[in-house]
Amino acid sequence: MNQIHDTPDFSYLMLTQSASNDAPVLSGQGGATTSTTGASGDGATQGGAAAPAGPNFMILLIPAIGFLLLMSIMGGRKEKKRRKQLEKISKHDRIRTRGGIIGSVVEAKGEQIVIKVDEGKDTRITLDRQYVDAILQDGSGSD
Repeated sequence: MNQIHDTPDFSYLMLTQSASNDAPVLSGQGGATTSTTGASGDGATQGGAAAPAGPNFMILLIPAIGFLLLMSIMGGRKEKKRRKQLEKISKHDRIRTRGGIIGSVVEAKGEQIVIKVDEGKDTRITLDRQYVDAILQDGSGSD
């Protein structure tokens, strides 16, 4: 069987049997009209109606909610650790900014810090603490 690649593939659609014809009809694609009560009166739905979500849906939902809660808790811990790290930035610390600039802290006051990026020309940059990406070396000399 050769398939033409330009035609869409409807194999994912659910096939249903028409009441008046034995040929399969794609759900929602015309064919004979069906009622929601069915010909036999048993209350079964026809025409491709989805079954109500049961315990299988809950089995998938519970781990997903647990995973989201776990990620939320872990994200909060990382944020708290980062805040503490930014608060303890002091003079002579070697830092890297989010832009990739590496320098030594000359002055740290409030939310702003001043870093020296070039020793020879005494080039200094003032930036907010929130733009510090990492502390590469403490001013005390320990890593």
